[in-house]
Amino acid sequence: MLVFTAGFTLMLVEITAPRILGPFFGTSTHVWTNIIGVILAALSIGYYAGGRMADRWPSPVLLCLVVMAGCGLAFLIPFVTPALGTWLFGPGLDPGQARVQMNLGSLLTALCLFFPPALLLAVVPPFTIRCLAEHGRLGRAAGTVYALGTIGSILGTFLPTFLLTPWLGTRGTVLSATGLLFLVSLAGFLVHCCPKKD
Repeated sequence: MLVFTAGFTLMLVEITAPRILGPFFGTSTHVWTNIIGVILAALSIGYYAGGRMADRWPSPVLLCLVVMAGCGLAFLIPFVTPALGTWLFGPGLDPGQARVQMNLGSLLTALCLFFPPALLLAVVPPFTIRCLAEHGRLGRAAGTVYALGTIGSILGTFLPTFLLTPWLGTRGTVLSATGLLFLVSLAGFLVHCCPKKD
């Protein structure tokens, strides 16, 4: 459930990112490139760091704490973006300055707001595989984790576009997805943290 919801939330945040940045930087190819590039960089570093972390501390409790931190950062995105976008893209720029400011501003905003939560959520697949590997059948564990994460990502691609954003708005969509992931990770934390009674 954690892998599925993390994949869903991560893709949903990526899909809604241009709508979040659009009022300040537009939705040009440069903006899309900055968003996708930043999130891919975060994923590659997060996958690597997650694997290293899982080998050192293979604890589901730690994994859930990392995910909750990522949820908290993603939850702040709709609230922080207006202030950061206004600060980076001030009035009174000529067209040339505005074009440079839009490109660099969207890159800086993506780095500040989307990179940290994507990095933390990218920890989920390798960490989960490591935790499941203790029970054997590593290949099956890896296949299941990537299948669930990809199915979540597929839903995170289509649902915000065709259902959630028209119904809840961009901010409501992001807040709902991050809230759901937080609840799933909190449930996992409580299950693994609380001692089991005989």
